[in-house]
Amino acid sequence: MALNSRKIFGMSVGLLCILIFGMAVAATFGPAEVSVKNVVDIVQTHLSGGPIETLDKSMDLIVWKIRMPRILLAVIIGMALAGSGVVFRLFFKIQWQTLMSWGYHLVQLLGQHVLL
Repeated sequence: MALNSRKIFGMSVGLLCILIFGMAVAATFGPAEVSVKNVVDIVQTHLSGGPIETLDKSMDLIVWKIRMPRILLAVIIGMALAGSGVVFRLFFKIQWQTLMSWGYHLVQLLGQHVLL
């Protein structure tokens, strides 16, 4: 199945939307209750350069200074691990969908050792 550029672009935009939504939801978890709307308002205010005085100071501190750096670091580390996995597979010329990549080979070895 060949993918054309329109499908790749559509999938990329969809995955980016899922990532941004996941980051907004992840910022709501914690001991302090913060809604997704508050997270979106705080991030939008900081990114657009709007008046920060209109935001609740404690929520702004929790979301912008504590939770968002951790979430962004987790996203960056996840992208680095995914990229290194792709490079690893390309370097060793490992096929993407093989039974060995699904653990079949390990189960087969375990079965052989049990039978012996």
